[in-house]
Amino acid sequence: MSVTEADVSRVSAALEPLQDGFAEDGASLVVEGDGEGVRVRLALTDESCADCIVGPEILRSIITEQVRGAGVVAPVRVVDPRE
Repeated sequence: MSVTEADVSRVSAALEPLQDGFAEDGASLVVEGDGEGVRVRLALTDESCADCIVGPEILRSIITEQVRGAGVVAPVRVVDPRE
């Protein structure tokens, strides 16, 4: 399956409600097309509270539920730098 900019936009829109919570911890979710699907990357900075953010498995579950709940069918891969 080839991923389009529309797929990336739909995933970004689906995750928008979560962004404020991540921003409070100094992080964000970066959504990118990666050729075969959509990659959602947890972006941390030196000021981020990585321990304040749910663990990688729960994060993956939350993102997956949010994206599927929005009706996005493109394959989504979550990348967490804490792993």
